[in-house]
Amino acid sequence: MKKYALTICGISGSMGAFGIFVRWIQNMTAYEKASGLYISGNFWGRSLFVMCVLTVAGLWGITYFLGQIKGLTSPSSYKEALKKRFVAEKPIIIAIGVIMMLGAALLFAKSDELPFPSMSRIHALLTFLAVIGFWMMTAAADHPVGPKTLCVFSILPILFAAFWLLLSYREDTATSIVWRYAVEILTLSFSLLGYYFISGLAFGKRAPRGIIFFSAAGAYFSIINLADDLPKALLVIFFGNALVLLYFVWSVTSNLCPISSIQSEPELIIDTEEEEEEEPLPAQPAPIEADEDEIADVIEVSVSPETITDEDGDTWQEWDISSNDDSDKT
Repeated sequence: MKKYALTICGISGSMGAFGIFVRWIQNMTAYEKASGLYISGNFWGRSLFVMCVLTVAGLWGITYFLGQIKGLTSPSSYKEALKKRFVAEKPIIIAIGVIMMLGAALLFAKSDELPFPSMSRIHALLTFLAVIGFWMMTAAADHPVGPKTLCVFSILPILFAAFWLLLSYREDTATSIVWRYAVEILTLSFSLLGYYFISGLAFGKRAPRGIIFFSAAGAYFSIINLADDLPKALLVIFFGNALVLLYFVWSVTSNLCPISSIQSEPELIIDTEEEEEEEPLPAQPAPIEADEDEIADVIEVSVSPETITDEDGDTWQEWDISSNDDSDKT
C-alpha cells in the first residue's frame, strides 16, 4: 500500500508547491495598488480556483478508488491502523512536533503585536497541546496506552484546529475581500475535519476515506498558505500542520488492508433487564408411608364412663380405658 500512500502525499505536496507559486503571483497582481481592492477576472485567481477544485476532486477520486473499487479499509486494531513501516518514522515524528512547537513559541512571544493578543496566546497553548496529542497518538501504536487516555489526547488536535478557525474568522470578519482569507478558511476547515476522523481511530470508529481525503486536502491548502503575508509564527505552524496531516495520510494509507481479511467480531449482547429471582416454594411435608404390619399394630383406645353410688348416696364416675393392646389395660 506504500505506492498509494506515496501517490497521495505526492499529489498534496507537489500541487501545494505549485499552488504556492500561483498564490504568490495572485497576491502581486490581483489587487489594486491604490485601494487594495480585488481585480475581477484576474487570471491567476481563476487559475488558483481551478487548480484547487481539480486537486480536491483528484484526492476524492483516489480515496473513492481505494475504498469502493479496491475494497480497502483500516484494520480493526488501532495499533495496526497506525503501525510504523520504517525506522525513520520516529525521528520524523519528533521533528514535526518540534517544528510546530517552535511556531507556537514564536507566536506566544509575538502575541502582543497581533490584533488579538489574548486569543493568540491561547492559540499558542493549544498548538503545544496539539503536538503532545500528536506524539501520544503515534506512540500508542507501539506502546500500551489506556483507551480513555488515548481518547483525551486525540481530541487536542481538534481543539487546536477549531480554535484557530474561530480566531481566523474573528480577525477576517471585517475584511471585504474574500480572496484574502479564503485559502486560510479552507485550510482550517479541511484540517479540522481531518483531525476529527483521525481521532475516530481512538474511539474505535474506522473512517479511512475521511482521514485520507480531508487530511490530504488540509495539507494541500496548508502549503498554499505559505505564500500569504502572514506572521512568521503562523507560517511555521501552517507548515507543521501540513506535515502532521501528511504523516497521518501516509500511516493510514500504508496500513490499509482488504475488507475481506478483517474478521467480523461477534456482537456482545447484554440483557439490561434484571431477571426476577423466584422465591423458593415452602417445603411440603413428605407423606408418611406405613406398611400393612405397622397399620395392624395401631392401638385402638376406647374410653367409657361408669357411675358409682356409695352407701351414703354419694356418686362419682370412673372411667374405664381399654385398648387392643393387652400390655396396657386399665
